[in-house]
Amino acid sequence: MKILLLGEFSALHKNLKEGLVELGHEAVVAASGDGFKKVPVDISFDSNLPGVFGKIDRKLKPLYLLNKLNGFDVVQLVNPYPFRHKFFPTEYFYKKVKDLNDKFFY
Repeated sequence: MKILLLGEFSALHKNLKEGLVELGHEAVVAASGDGFKKVPVDISFDSNLPGVFGKIDRKLKPLYLLNKLNGFDVVQLVNPYPFRHKFFPTEYFYKKVKDLNDKFFY
């Protein structure tokens, strides 16, 4: 089974991925990280660009990485607000991810 773990909260999805992989599933963690803890993820929505360019990149990166969030059997979202941006089109993003995959769980 191909599983997308969207968002991160205190390494929950990192640890869940390890267990799923051990059980023979393909699991991918996509998130903007977990703040200062720097939990590793497979698809990062964070940016290394400085200043204003970094802020813009962090807002747009999830949208231009939608093609990597496609074709999963199950998508699990651990945090309904993984993007800390006021003007990010969150509803549009979740609708697209839901449409691109089989099952979507909040």
